[in-house]
Formats: sequence, C-alpha cells, structure tokens
Amino acid sequence: MLSLNLAKGGMKIIRVPLNLRLIASIRENYTHRALSLYWDAAERITPVARFVMLFCLEQGVPVGALSRYIGVSHSTVHRLRRKRKQAGDIAHRDALLELLERLAFEGGGGSRRVPGGI
Repeated sequence: MLSLNLAKGGMKIIRVPLNLRLIASIRENYTHRALSLYWDAAERITPVARFVMLFCLEQGVPVGALSRYIGVSHSTVHRLRRKRKQAGDIAHRDALLELLERLAFEGGGGSRRVPGGI
C-alpha cells in the first residue's frame, strides 16, 4: 500500500498489486545491497519503482506526487506515461497488470534522484 501526499493537502491511499516476479526483483535488489526499494546501487530506478509509477498513473495520481514519492524527475514520470499511452487501451485488469509489468521490466535506468526526494 502507498500513501501519497497530494499537492493540495489531500492524501491518496493506493493498494499496488505485486506478483511473484516483482517480489523476486525486490529480493534481488536487497541482496545486491540496493539503496532502497526504488533505487539500485547504481542509482537507477528499479523495475518495482517503474511498476509502482505506472500503476499509480493508471489510478490518476498526479505526476508531481509520484515524482516526490519515488524521488525522480517529472520528465521520468512523463516518459513512463508516454510509454504506457503508446501501448494502447486495455480493458481487462489482468491484461493491464501484465502490460504494466512488461513495461516496468523493459529497462531504461531513469533519472537520478531529484533534490528533496526520498
């Protein structure tokens, strides 16, 4: 579960579904002494971070809130959103989660943390 503080003082709580592949990615990052759940030791965003951002964008979380929560630049979040839009519409929830997972594991290191990020 994520609790995101929105710019206007509101809060949004989102349950992010993680499957075995994403959980294995979390374990691998911690085994390799990663900096956090969202950042690996080379300061690249992890597949879990990309999945969380994609899922939150689907739920209507603002780019600014995601940028602050994950600690990435706005352009990184916008880039992920463009990738998602290029993939097209998917109505079925399971197919959507599979698509988001595929996009999350496609690589692309992401930007370094922004000042004030976590």
